[in-house]
Amino acid sequence: MATARELAFLLATGQSNATLSSLLDQLGHHPDFENVLSCWIQEVVVRGTDFSHEPSVRRFWGQLLESHHPLAVLPLSIERIEAELKDWLPQVRVGGSSCGMPYGPSRCLDNEPGSFEQIVATEVPTTTGIASVVVNWQEESNGRAEARKFSFDRPTKPSAVSAGFMKALPLLCLEGVAVEQVVVRPVSIERALSILFAASANGGAYNHGRRAAYGRLELWQSVASLIGHDSIELEGIANAAADWSWYSFDAASAWFEQVASDLGIAALSPDATAMSILAATDID
Repeated sequence: MATARELAFLLATGQSNATLSSLLDQLGHHPDFENVLSCWIQEVVVRGTDFSHEPSVRRFWGQLLESHHPLAVLPLSIERIEAELKDWLPQVRVGGSSCGMPYGPSRCLDNEPGSFEQIVATEVPTTTGIASVVVNWQEESNGRAEARKFSFDRPTKPSAVSAGFMKALPLLCLEGVAVEQVVVRPVSIERALSILFAASANGGAYNHGRRAAYGRLELWQSVASLIGHDSIELEGIANAAADWSWYSFDAASAWFEQVASDLGIAALSPDATAMSILAATDID
């Protein structure tokens, strides 16, 4: 039986916004339809529709806020830095669907380590929220994840975050690999969000993920934890996240499966004295 998330995904790809508004007027008050309608709305929002001034949607979203529905924290329009999320939604065709992945093994594993000044890194406590986007990899497939946070004894230049810099951190995912086989690239905040969103929305090797609505929610849960925000007030998190420096990485290590679902995200704080890291890998 299709879940509310799966049904909403199919409705968003095959039905009009007018149909959604009509059904909200007819069924929006009925608790049995709350989950599928809320997922449908966010599926359409991720695709670029601004529902913030649509009366039927606003009324329904007010009900979700009153009932403390998990999706109610999401706004009814996308933030500017979310504009690329729609590019990673599955394409539906007769007999199935397919999607691209903004992550995976780099296959470019003969790199210069990069120069960097040696710093002292101290691990600080993390929250489980960092790995929100890959919980489905672990629960529904064969995935594993590493979430870590470090503080530095002095600021480091964002340009100094290199293969050598990352290899100097005590990361399980980089154990036993030569520094030349670590790939680190600076990425835009838009690209970092796309990587995290696709991991949650589209899933790992054996599953189909959370789809767009909960993918968006888990994206911002991960980002909030990566940058140390206590709440998931999206506009505030988005503004703060844009001030961080973001990187993608992977390696030809024993930890990474090096098949398809390899993900590494590092975020350097605006004062360059702290870094948060999420690595994940999965295999069929």
